[in-house]
This record gives sequence, C-alpha cells and structure tokens, in this order.
Amino acid sequence: MNSATRARAASGRAACSVYGWFTEGFDTRDLKEAKALLEELAA
Repeated sequence: MNSATRARAASGRAACSVYGWFTEGFDTRDLKEAKALLEELAA
C-alpha cells in the first residue's frame, strides 16, 4: 500500500468517526454530502 492509499484510508476512517458523532440533522445538505462521500470511499 503506497502513502497516498494509506492517507486516503486514514482520511476515510477519520471522516467516518466524525460523522458518527452526529445524532440529528441527517437531512441537512452537509451531512447528506458527507454520507455520500463516505459511501463512495467505502466502495
């Protein structure tokens, strides 16, 4: 695994962790975009 791949994986884990802190507001544009990005990174 090269450094770019490791950095992308670390970024995805961090973003997933932060997204998990939210308990409401999932209908807002920001969280919808965050969810879409996380789903893209997981694919």
